[in-house]
Amino acid sequence: AASAMDWVLAQHDPQVVVIGPSYANTDVRPDIIAARLKIPRNDIALLSIPMSVGAHWYAVLKNRVYGNGYEPKLVVVVSGMQSMLLNTPLTESSYVNLQVHLDGQQDPEITKRVRNDTRLQIARLREKRGQLRVAVTGLLRDVPALAILGRKPWETRKALDNVFDDAMVDMSLHTEGSPIAINRDSRSYDPTMLPFPDDSFMPVITRLVQENGGRMVWVRPPMSPDIPADLEDIVVAGTQERAIAMLHEVGASFLDMRGLPMSRDMFKNEDHMNKEGSRRFSEALGKALWDLDAMREGAAADTVPPLNPASITLEGPAA
Repeated sequence: AASAMDWVLAQHDPQVVVIGPSYANTDVRPDIIAARLKIPRNDIALLSIPMSVGAHWYAVLKNRVYGNGYEPKLVVVVSGMQSMLLNTPLTESSYVNLQVHLDGQQDPEITKRVRNDTRLQIARLREKRGQLRVAVTGLLRDVPALAILGRKPWETRKALDNVFDDAMVDMSLHTEGSPIAINRDSRSYDPTMLPFPDDSFMPVITRLVQENGGRMVWVRPPMSPDIPADLEDIVVAGTQERAIAMLHEVGASFLDMRGLPMSRDMFKNEDHMNKEGSRRFSEALGKALWDLDAMREGAAADTVPPLNPASITLEGPAA
């Protein structure tokens, strides 16, 4: 996962980073966003981790993006409010996804906000198991070639590394073919257990982006009209209002796009959009970011007025 993200970032050296859980992968069309912001398509990098929460986005931005010297002008989180507020991953696999992006380092923000329970310990063991697997498969790859070719070991390994380099992987095919596998039971929890916005990673991520010269925008996308009540993105009354006020205090923007009219045939399941849905949502998001002047450094943070469906153009170059 870390190598794949490093590869994507190296291909783009992005001005804009869109990050989030699976919603970011299914709902966002980078080509449309780029057209609406009047920047090249290659200037946008989309980084998505299934069932990720604030801790994941913080770790990726700190270690994959800024840690590798990238300086995007704009970072956009596309996620439900519940995931924005959650600090601790809900499943062991989600812990693993967090651990691999920490690069083996202890981070004070992670230590402060993420509960260090048994699942995290197991995740660390699984990550070490993955490292061992890589070493063993590398050995199995190298030994036959060395025995057959009889060349200097370093020359053979260099040639094999070139053949199996991550840069040779077509990540666009991986993105198109990746299924959305979701454990529905693990997503059902009491909204009263969610951290308060001030105690979440929202202010931490915002400060991280701003310290690196970027603009921060948080986006809450719409979901299907058919979504069951137990899977709806429900939070305690007043939570979003506090989150918006807090973000404005630190100079970030929040876009509540749940009011965007979307029909049930624009979703592949209860909450993930299909091609037509992502086209409509991306048009609206691109327009909202343009209205926010989101690419201009130092632009005033604010929410946009309620979206007018008549103002959303679905035809033209971006479509």
